[in-house]
Amino acid sequence: MLSINRAPGYKMLLIALNYCIMYSPLKVKAVNVIGILSILTGVLLILVWGFNLQLFQTIVQHGALITFSTALGWIILGSVLLITQSQIKKYNTVLKTSNELLEKNVEESSSEKLALLEKLKNCKGSYQSLIEQSFNAVYVLDFDGTFIEVNSSMCKMTGYTREELLKLNITDLIDPEQLKTDPVIPFRNSNEQEFIKERRFVHKSGAILNVEIRIKKFADNRVLVIADDITRRKQLEIELHEAELKFHTLAEQSAVGVYVLQKEKIVYINPRFANIFGYEPYELINNPTSFVDIIIDDEYQAIVRKNLYARYSGEVDFVNYEVTGKKKDGTANHIEFSGSRAVIDGEPTIIGTMIDITERWKTEGILKQYEADLQTILNTADIAYALFDKNLEVTAFNEMAAKFSGSQYNHVLKIGDHLKSYLRDANISRFTNDIHEVLKGDNINYEVNYLQPDGSVKWYYIRLYPIMNSSKKNFGIMIAISNITERKKAENNLHAAYERIQRHINSIKEMAWKQSHLIRSPLANLKGLVALLQDDPSDNEVLKNILTELERLDKVIIDLAEDASNHDL
Repeated sequence: MLSINRAPGYKMLLIALNYCIMYSPLKVKAVNVIGILSILTGVLLILVWGFNLQLFQTIVQHGALITFSTALGWIILGSVLLITQSQIKKYNTVLKTSNELLEKNVEESSSEKLALLEKLKNCKGSYQSLIEQSFNAVYVLDFDGTFIEVNSSMCKMTGYTREELLKLNITDLIDPEQLKTDPVIPFRNSNEQEFIKERRFVHKSGAILNVEIRIKKFADNRVLVIADDITRRKQLEIELHEAELKFHTLAEQSAVGVYVLQKEKIVYINPRFANIFGYEPYELINNPTSFVDIIIDDEYQAIVRKNLYARYSGEVDFVNYEVTGKKKDGTANHIEFSGSRAVIDGEPTIIGTMIDITERWKTEGILKQYEADLQTILNTADIAYALFDKNLEVTAFNEMAAKFSGSQYNHVLKIGDHLKSYLRDANISRFTNDIHEVLKGDNINYEVNYLQPDGSVKWYYIRLYPIMNSSKKNFGIMIAISNITERKKAENNLHAAYERIQRHINSIKEMAWKQSHLIRSPLANLKGLVALLQDDPSDNEVLKNILTELERLDKVIIDLAEDASNHDL
């Protein structure tokens, strides 16, 4: 029996397989025909073998080909050829489509890559421009810490030029003292890709700069660093720490209560604040119950909350007010709050002081009673009183002072009036001197008269004296004005009477002087006649002369009396 390799269709099959392998659209039909012919040949051989058809036997030249296996081989080979042809056609269609898509994608990708390359070029320029114009100091290092690129802000911060920095290593800028305790770890040995830390740089001038650096490490032996000069911030932090220390020191030792509030919670109070209410600080700080409910009298809680939220909302920044509080033992006290609005950690906060004014309230109550009593006395007195401060402006006056101002100056006296507005030009100089003396502590008294519209004169007694406390501190001037018109009239009448009496006395003196020789003459004669009569008591002539002289003396006395009666007092 001949093998299939020797079959007459062997070469045809090889040609067909070659066509399949070397597939092209022009050979499709030929390959299909060969496949069909192969199948038909196998079928015919089976028929010849099975039915012994004489017609087909003449066609076959080699009897061995009519075996079943040969026929089946032809059928299988033909089928394989057709199936392979069909699959190759399908795959070629897919391959063609894929090639077209690939060509299109390659074309589009090339365009995109070209555009991307152009964008990268632009971005590189923008990136470099952004770094150069940045307010922050920006520089690039290699993994050994050598400068690769720096911007102008870095040059300005360190005092070096760009060329000088590019010759340096980052360790050349760091404070040697800091390197002893915090050395630079080589970037290639660091596992951190990005981190933030603080360094002390040494300026070219030798000055120390506190710098915060933000480091980003890249895989291509580059490290991007953004540096901020925080020297001022560090100084502020030190000052803030010192200020906090001073605040706590002063607050802890302060004689007034110090507090910090957020919402209705006490964040901080000093011991004095807590002591005023009989608490310890820890009992009030961060207490979940509102401090308003704990230490403020019920009647005043609404006032306190109103003032708190007015500051929290920014309606006002500072408030000072007085309220009644309640101590831990339940007793009441009087307190004065002063506080300003602030913002701490983004939270509206009130910081202020508080003092216990209980004693002051009691004193003010007594003073108010005294003031009421004094006002009663002043308003019922017949003396005008006016109080002036050190600037000589009216601070208080009674009803009599208002009447005096209206009657003598045609002016309604009111609080705030200046004393000089009531002075006549001729009196300003003298009064200024008097005021100066009073402000030094002296008392000044004088009388003054005012001509009335009806031509009469009214007299007033003016007293100026300082208003001083027990420490001799001068707070102003008190002026007391008394109407002394009636007294002046009485004094004037008394003075006139005195003058009339004096005139009478002078007249009597004059009259006595004039009449003294008239009296002395008869008296001298009588003395002589009495002496003669003593010598001769019987001498009638002498007696006659004595009688004559007595009559003369009597007449002189009568004339003197009549003369005196003509001068009335």
